[in-house]
Amino acid sequence: MSRVLESEAWIRQLYLFGFGIYLLLFPRLGLRLLLVTVVGLLVLLGVYNIIRFVLSKEKKPGYTSYALLGAFQLVLALFLYLNLTSAIKLSIYLFAFFSLFNGALNFKDYLEQREVNTLSSKISLLLMGLNFALALILVTSPFSYVASQPVVVGLALIGINGIDLYKEKYMEHKKDRNQNARRT
Repeated sequence: MSRVLESEAWIRQLYLFGFGIYLLLFPRLGLRLLLVTVVGLLVLLGVYNIIRFVLSKEKKPGYTSYALLGAFQLVLALFLYLNLTSAIKLSIYLFAFFSLFNGALNFKDYLEQREVNTLSSKISLLLMGLNFALALILVTSPFSYVASQPVVVGLALIGINGIDLYKEKYMEHKKDRNQNARRT
């Protein structure tokens, strides 16, 4: 279980699955509320790092990085808060880029698994297509589509990451089964 929880892919998939549920539950709030939450988190982290710098009794090399990081986080939070509309537009493009990157990783998995594990390779190919389709939808009509249909993006995230989670669980189960077969 600890191996699964430590996996970066598992955490990313759970986060995106949760974000898809968030978009389904709060379609009107969508990305705006999420960015306001990120701004709040940046403010908390910035204040924490500045307090950590001020209260630091030991002046070790690099302790000024707390002040610099805290100041950067506060400035970024202020910039995002003052420019929420622009930040939402940018986040849509970044999310589309991330979806393309995720699709490319699925294609790499397909190439590695196609001769060894046919089910996993087919799932990887399906995930690649879904990720590329989501990226295309986000890039070709990000403002009208995402603003009016966050539920569709939420469903896509739930579907893509649900399938990805199943694939990871399937691969883990198959690997454990193969290891147990070799021991006996």
